[in-house]
Formats: sequence, C-alpha cells, structure tokens
Amino acid sequence: MLIKFVFLLYSLLTFSILADSVILNNRDNFKNITPKTKILKKSERNIDIIRKPEVEINFKKINSTSLNLGIIQGEFWLKYEIKNNSNNPDWIFEFDHPHIEKIEFYEFNKNNLINNLSTGNKFPLSSKIIPSKNFLFPVIIPKGKERTYYIFIKARTSLIINLYIWQKNKYITQVSKENFLYGIYLGIMMVMALYNLFLFLSIKESTYLYYILYILCFTTM
Repeated sequence: MLIKFVFLLYSLLTFSILADSVILNNRDNFKNITPKTKILKKSERNIDIIRKPEVEINFKKINSTSLNLGIIQGEFWLKYEIKNNSNNPDWIFEFDHPHIEKIEFYEFNKNNLINNLSTGNKFPLSSKIIPSKNFLFPVIIPKGKERTYYIFIKARTSLIINLYIWQKNKYITQVSKENFLYGIYLGIMMVMALYNLFLFLSIKESTYLYYILYILCFTTM
C-alpha cells in the first residue's frame, strides 16, 4: 500500500512539473512559450536568492500569449522550464523586444548553472551572440533532458513580453527569407527614388524632390 501511495505521489508531482514545462516535440519548429513563462517583480539581482524556495514560490505564471506591462521603470525576473522530447538539440530563445536596458540569461541543468549571458542596450553590440534587433539566446538541450531558465530584466520603456523558442535551422531559414524579401523591398524603393530623381532633373518640378525624400524616409523607418 505504501509503495502504491509513493508511486501515486511521484506521478502527481511529475505531472505537475510537466504541466508547467514547455514540451518540445519533433514537429515543433517555433513555439510561443510566453503562456508557460512565470514572472516575479523583484529587484533582487542575486540568482542564488531568486532560486530559494521561499522566493521561487512567488513566481506567477503569465497564462497569456503576450504580457503587456505598460510603461515600466524597474527590474523583474522571468522563469520557464523546457523538456526536449525532440531529436533536435539546437534551439534559439527569442525575446521579442529590442529596447531592453539589461538582460541576464541563466540556464540550469537541475541545480547546476551551465550558461550565463548578459546583454542589453547598455552593452556593446558584441554582447549579442547572434546579431539581431531582438535578443537571442542559443542553447543546446539534448533529447529527453530538461532545463530551467531565468531571465533578469531591467527596463525603462513601454514593455510587451513575447518569448519564443525556435529550432535553430528553422530560425536561420526564416531570417534568410525575411532578408531576401527585405532586399526586394529596398530594391523597389530605390528604383522609385531614382525614377523620381530622373523626373526632377528632367522637369525641374520640386514635387518629385519631395517624393524622393518621402521614399527615403519611409524606407529607413
């Protein structure tokens, strides 16, 4: 009877942990992990203190595909757990907001810190492992393994939280597509600007000069 009770208790605890985890399968190339991310509005910067049970219990699950914090001037923590059931170990986390003063990224394998990165707008561009307007964190999660992540954020801006995880090759393919389409867009805009420049030089009509300025301003936005 005692063995059955222990087994039942273990099963319930395991189910509870997995219910809070993001599960990655072979069909997952991209996933919004915001709903299963937890937030703690606390300015404490020591990760060891944040991971204490009496502090961790105060993390609240976001339970939404996006979290709008409004205009914020302060510091807070995010936490999420990943279980990788896929054959792919290479993933990229994307924090979809470019205007963050400071981000500290912590990766734990159980109680062992295995990765720690710092970046943000106050840091040189070289602090970004992957060049991007957003903040990207590459990780390796072997098949069948679980990892726990903490993100410390210091911000003074209007902040909407969106956290995504990409299969690495999918992200590279997506960025290549976007760059290709953006190149076509820039090419079209430049042709329009040159055409209006030709008309301006030929007709001497100032309206075409305004068109050129408008196109250049619109393109660089």
